[in-house]
Amino acid sequence: MRRRPTKSGYWLQRIEENKWKCCTSIYGLMELLDLEQDHEFVQKRLARNQDFDKIFREKYRRDLTSSEFQTSKQLIDGFLTEKKFIDVVTLNDAGWKLALHIAANSNIFTPDAIHLATAWQNNADILLTNDGHLVKEGTEVLKSEKMEKELKLCESDKLSKLLQNMKVKMK
Repeated sequence: MRRRPTKSGYWLQRIEENKWKCCTSIYGLMELLDLEQDHEFVQKRLARNQDFDKIFREKYRRDLTSSEFQTSKQLIDGFLTEKKFIDVVTLNDAGWKLALHIAANSNIFTPDAIHLATAWQNNADILLTNDGHLVKEGTEVLKSEKMEKELKLCESDKLSKLLQNMKVKMK
């Protein structure tokens, strides 16, 4: 959760305390793994005293070792071990077709289409994100598919208000 907005950590604590069902996708974990590997790469290059411009120019040519891959994976595994209340979910064939439909018929980028399809297929009530574009465009998709009452998209800093509107009790 490092480098994530503080509201994300706050809401993970509230989710756990209130025993709300919480899930993430395997794809979401893969994105976290990419972030951790990027972090490993940047730290490695900083240790070599490389300048930021060069590091970011070469970011897409990572040169991590197997032990650095393991470090990144262990961080993700540790996160899931610590946050046992988070279920890891995936898409079936129909879910992948839904993600393709969303990506092909909206202004939602492919990774976000996968997140939306995963939440939709797994009957989530709320997809919590820090991406205002996904909230705006995803809400339009849900409206066009008459799903806006079943699934809400919400930015972390607006979740309190949404929960109040949904009359959800919090500890």
